[in-house]
Amino acid sequence: MAVIVSKMNVLLALGDLFGERRQPISIQVYLANSIRHPVKQPFMGNGGVPAERVEVNQRQVLIPDAVLSSAANLDAAVRVADEFAKANRKATHLHFEGFANHVRQRASALGTSEDVLRMLFDLSALLHEFIRKPEDTIWAYILKNQYKPTFLTKQFDVVIGNPPWLSFRFVEKGEYQDYLKRLIVKDCGLLEGAGHLITHLELGTLFFVRCADLYLKPSGRIGFVLPRSIFTADQHDRFRRSQARGNTTLTEIWDLDEVSPLFNVPAAVAFGNLKSEASNTLPGEVLSGTLNRKNASLQEANRDLKAEATAFHVVQQGKRTFFSTSRKKIAAHRSFYQPYFKQGATIVPRNFWFVDFKFYPSLGIDPTQPLVMTDPRAEAEAKAPYKGTRFEAPIEADFLYATLLSTDLLPFGHFDFRPVVLPLVEDGQGYRILDAAQARAKGFLRLAEWIERAQEVWTKRRREKAKRGDALNWLNYRNKLTDQDPKAKYVVLYPKSATFLCATAVPSKRIVNRVGVQEVTLQRFVADHVTYSFETTERGEADYLVALLNSPTIDTFIKPMQARGLWGPRDIHKKVWELPIPEFSGKNPNHTRLTGMAETCAEKVREMVPELKKLFAEVRGPHAIGRARTAVRNALSEELAEIDSLVKEILR
Repeated sequence: MAVIVSKMNVLLALGDLFGERRQPISIQVYLANSIRHPVKQPFMGNGGVPAERVEVNQRQVLIPDAVLSSAANLDAAVRVADEFAKANRKATHLHFEGFANHVRQRASALGTSEDVLRMLFDLSALLHEFIRKPEDTIWAYILKNQYKPTFLTKQFDVVIGNPPWLSFRFVEKGEYQDYLKRLIVKDCGLLEGAGHLITHLELGTLFFVRCADLYLKPSGRIGFVLPRSIFTADQHDRFRRSQARGNTTLTEIWDLDEVSPLFNVPAAVAFGNLKSEASNTLPGEVLSGTLNRKNASLQEANRDLKAEATAFHVVQQGKRTFFSTSRKKIAAHRSFYQPYFKQGATIVPRNFWFVDFKFYPSLGIDPTQPLVMTDPRAEAEAKAPYKGTRFEAPIEADFLYATLLSTDLLPFGHFDFRPVVLPLVEDGQGYRILDAAQARAKGFLRLAEWIERAQEVWTKRRREKAKRGDALNWLNYRNKLTDQDPKAKYVVLYPKSATFLCATAVPSKRIVNRVGVQEVTLQRFVADHVTYSFETTERGEADYLVALLNSPTIDTFIKPMQARGLWGPRDIHKKVWELPIPEFSGKNPNHTRLTGMAETCAEKVREMVPELKKLFAEVRGPHAIGRARTAVRNALSEELAEIDSLVKEILR
């Protein structure tokens, strides 16, 4: 359909000129893989005629080199082979003499060599076989199109495109994903030294450098619409710095972040060529404004949008780079804390592990083995294929832990802890996971039943994917659960993703959870994967870090490094630790003043939480938590100003 619409647009553009044609014309719109050319398989065909082995629907035929020498010859050869096959669709066999005469009548330019004709006859016979089965009649079309890119190599003055906006991880595993990986890592060098980031790489950047290399004349230019992640994402570092293999160099950037309506993902435009020297400063434009409609015309866009000329600099902060209109950066070394802040555990599917207490006021609960059920919030937010899965059973209190999600975090505080069922026991200096058999052997029968149910649902719902690992393997993915330290006294937390950075500290000790008039003790705090955490035994260090992470100055410094979504800046991850935040010292007066400020702010937020819960009880989620955090920052404006002045001194 896309090809038909495109060809119609070309015909409409030709207008009256189309009526003046003197011979058949070819509308050069093709459906082909622009970054993967057919692999040449030379072969000596009939009578020693040079040919190529060509695959058609997992079958091979020989195509003479003379036919593959030009797009016109290939089109003619495939056309006559397809015509003859279709004209004889009712026949059980084709006859060579009739085919040879057909070629002489319809495509005499292909020559009269019997060896060439025999090879083309074999192609017609194969197409005839597909038509009669039937296995579709599209193979002639596919054959013509798959070779078109090879005839277009190094032919273009300008290449313009809107390539696939798709991350590598979404390409189905198999031979084609392996091919793309070779292109990304080896041929194009887009991830040299950072192969672990390949799952996140936007294929649009691969298309950019590959198409420039394949299709541009030496003096040609390329311009692609791309996701704005090219500004900040670590996987696009070499693209930003024009360090991909080959001669492709970025020459100009447009930022479309402030244009709406546009795409569902923030966008940019990248321009490049094959002859410029790589530069850390590129000319560009920042476009802004509101279009009257999607798919607006150029005239409408010129009327509605403002274009501001600027320069984009490749700024390096620590080991990360990003595009910025400012060259400003602070000391280049990473923070002491960069290796120590870690992403939390993958406590998913949440409706397996996140629970709430089920009790009857007149009967109360058994605090040692309370009746719990899947947290309604986890149930409502469950992703396919776990939608509709609900757990309800008694559980030994030994396996009830506490966690917080990113949407529970406030500056210097948090909403209620969330109880989670986790098959964890302390083992020496860390945690150890119990499987169902081990739990049963230790007498934890309720836990054993819970694990068995979780594994049963996991296997049923994940089907083939369940072979990659069971529910407990995923719960402790990369040991992010068992590597947490039960000996730590405090845990510093901040969200993996948020518009504005915020942080809090929580005790790692046992946490009392009120259920009606009774109390249930949650074993300890564990960090979930939507947060990053740091464990410490020092209250002063925890407060120092919380104060720093809530500083507006720190947030301002990481803004150019954050990827942007529809609602503004988002991913934080460990970007903040590219800043030179020093290790806490109780002897440094600025550090100790920050700890005091953090304690004061935490006390104020604790007093605010009950009212905030009332205000946002009906509106949870990212919008509600954003407003709650804004309310906290407004209430702490004086304290944050003082914290900010201290942070500026520390970073100086």
